[in-house]
Amino acid sequence: MSRSLSFIIPKEEWLTSNGRYHHMDKARRTRTLRHKAYISALQALHSGELTHYDVLPLLVIQVGYSSRRRADPPNAYPTVKALIDGCTDAGLWDDDNSDIIHSCLFTRNKEKAPTGCYTITFTFISHHVPFYDGERWSNITL
Repeated sequence: MSRSLSFIIPKEEWLTSNGRYHHMDKARRTRTLRHKAYISALQALHSGELTHYDVLPLLVIQVGYSSRRRADPPNAYPTVKALIDGCTDAGLWDDDNSDIIHSCLFTRNKEKAPTGCYTITFTFISHHVPFYDGERWSNITL
């Protein structure tokens, strides 16, 4: 069974791999994103929507944009990393290392984000993924 957690990120908080930020601005954005994820994950844990993950074979990351232009979802990694750290702080998992979160898959969300914002949706795939055994890929051509 998979569950998900979604975030709406205003463009003022967004971080990309291509961005060139002043270190204070980057630190502010990272702190804000991490806190946003901490609060959301804590609420989801307390409400029973999500549970603690000892191991997470696959984290699917859907990135939503407010336009239909071409986009590169993996460029959202700095934003995603801050959100993952906030989920770690909330106790969604013990750590975000590769022993717990085995792999991440970035994809574009087909639904448009609100104007001036981006969306990130984490889908937690906690069951066995047939083509990945936790150590190696199989039955798939990469």
